[in-house]
Amino acid sequence: MTGDRTTRALRAAVFTALAVPLAALGQVVLTGRQLPLTLVALCTAAVFLLAVALAGAARACGGSAP
Repeated sequence: MTGDRTTRALRAAVFTALAVPLAALGQVVLTGRQLPLTLVALCTAAVFLLAVALAGAARACGGSAP
């Protein structure tokens, strides 16, 4: 199932590309100080790895999954 893994990784990459810059921008706006680039890079890697790990988890909205 290479296509399934590719889809999960792509979904995790899109999530990371949206979530990390928005969080960093919010932090900069609230504090008025720049974030170190190394911190943003480490957080980007951590969020991506976590998103890839959780992308395969089964999800249900209060009911049983089919």
